[in-house]
Amino acid sequence: MDWQFDELQSGNIEGWNHAGLAQFRAGALSNLVRETLQNSLDNPDPENGDEVPIIVRFIEHNVDRSDIPGIDSLTEEILECVEQVESGNEEARKGVKAALDIAKSPVIKVLEIADYHTTGMPGPAVRRKPFHNYLKTSGDSTPDASRGGSHGLGKFAPLANTELRTIFVSTRWEENGEEHTLFQGLTFLLGRQIADSTASLGQKGYFGEAGFEPFTEVPDEFSWMRRDAVGTSIFLVGWNSSEKWEMSIIGHALINFFAAFQRNKLIISVKKPNGRETAVGGDSDFRKFFDNENIKIVLDESTHGYAEKFEYSKLYLKCLEDENTTHHETQINPGINASRVSLIRDEDGPQRVAFIRNNILITDRIPTFYSRRNQQFDNYVGIFEVENEEGQQLLRRMENPSHTNLDENWLPAAEKKDGRKALVALGEKLKAIVKENMSIGGNIDGGPIEILKEFFSDAAGEGADNIENEDINPDGKFKITSKPPKFAPPPVITIDDQEQIEDETIEDDNSDGNEGGAGTQGGGGGDGNGHGPGDGDGTGGTGNRGSKDHGKNMDTMKLSNKRVINIDKKVVKATLTSSTSGPAKIKFQEVGADFSEELKITGCNMGKVENGTVSITLEENVPVHVELKCENEIVGGVKLLVRGE
Repeated sequence: MDWQFDELQSGNIEGWNHAGLAQFRAGALSNLVRETLQNSLDNPDPENGDEVPIIVRFIEHNVDRSDIPGIDSLTEEILECVEQVESGNEEARKGVKAALDIAKSPVIKVLEIADYHTTGMPGPAVRRKPFHNYLKTSGDSTPDASRGGSHGLGKFAPLANTELRTIFVSTRWEENGEEHTLFQGLTFLLGRQIADSTASLGQKGYFGEAGFEPFTEVPDEFSWMRRDAVGTSIFLVGWNSSEKWEMSIIGHALINFFAAFQRNKLIISVKKPNGRETAVGGDSDFRKFFDNENIKIVLDESTHGYAEKFEYSKLYLKCLEDENTTHHETQINPGINASRVSLIRDEDGPQRVAFIRNNILITDRIPTFYSRRNQQFDNYVGIFEVENEEGQQLLRRMENPSHTNLDENWLPAAEKKDGRKALVALGEKLKAIVKENMSIGGNIDGGPIEILKEFFSDAAGEGADNIENEDINPDGKFKITSKPPKFAPPPVITIDDQEQIEDETIEDDNSDGNEGGAGTQGGGGGDGNGHGPGDGDGTGGTGNRGSKDHGKNMDTMKLSNKRVINIDKKVVKATLTSSTSGPAKIKFQEVGADFSEELKITGCNMGKVENGTVSITLEENVPVHVELKCENEIVGGVKLLVRGE
């Protein structure tokens, strides 16, 4: 039983970095949880009804090398990759070397993901059947619209979580009263030239019967991979296990499937080798895990903002359950003719509406809805769900392969226009519902506004007769007479050599301030030497000694490019390109029409953070991409201040 690879007569060489794998590597564990749980939820066993939840178990095994199917054959294939990758890029060499190290290990980590109360992946192993579609189809999906997966790329999520890039699928399904099984392995290696031939071997390899066929029964020597009930088990061989992987999986499951837990549609469990199995959902109240500090800490260690998403999902759960939630049945357009919007005010709400499909959080960044906080509204969270089948299918087909956003460009060209219209109609409808229900002051009764009485008070008192000398306009109108203000004559300013002044300012951390202004209109002078040019004879005042940061201009470093983007309420991304090399300090200011306030920086993806400032080193003409986290929420605009040291 050896691994089999397609022979390509064209001689085409497929590299180590497969595009399908690449799109699931960023946030790999989150993508794994989303894809596997979604596939299970999308394929419930219809005989169980709505009352039986889907169960998915995540079990880590330490498996002896000899118990891994085809491990010797796979190792030989990887050795050939090592020989042919030497001229490749560094990333490919490291990847192949890591795979070889795992393949040679006496004990190999395997993550088993097993679901129950689902249909399994029915065969036979022919085109358009679920088992064949999962293992042997890319960029296409089963014609059965009731089944999960809209792009046929979900298999890459498990493959992206194993350095060996190898999985096995074991499935059992029922048909006409009889149960059937299929078992097969899949790996993605490096395309290789065949010796003494113009042909090559493809990336994709299969472990099974001759002719790339799956086993109809799991071989006895690998009985630990055999299913004992209808459903599917996926085995990630050489999986990228972290110390606290089980907490990460629980956290990602709660972020994306809080609605499924709340509606008793899903139970998951996690288990380490020789450890206790921990269940989430069912008899174990899933809500307590939202308050688990260890889960928050693990999620916060990621650079993808999962800790914040975790808090948001907790608020979305509140929107589903709280008695103060308002529900609005609405029609978006003829295609999405039945939908439900739920809203609740919350002081911590991010002012987002989450789109949930089949109890799965797809996105809380609906592209045609507000992209920033709106000061006209109270803080809130919302849930949007489509209730008619046609509308669900339309939006589902506009989801990206990882099912995390909506875009009409995923539709065929002939349907993009209608897809865009649907998204625009969705955004407009959500904006209208939010404006009607979440506007600040929407319930004000129109009575007197107390703060304005100071400026428009009635001298005689509210409702009283006019007093004797009260100024009255008999026409009942205000008459405003403007008088031009009197300005003092400008002071005389002597400009010294500008280059010399800038040099002195930069060199002296505690340089003197500018010379004081001249006296005007008889005003008292300061301690300077010159007399003022105004009507009076006061002399100019002495400038105050500046502090270290004010003596230097915080924005004096010469930058050929500086761009700042708000990506969240406390996080900002900035791109800097300096025309000179050297150390620099970065500060932030929040700016508005009439204010400027320093924002304390608490985190950065590079450099050193100290006292709210980031110290980094810039190289001449080399772009630097920094991601900064601020202590307080950003309400206004932001200004980036960069100073050379």
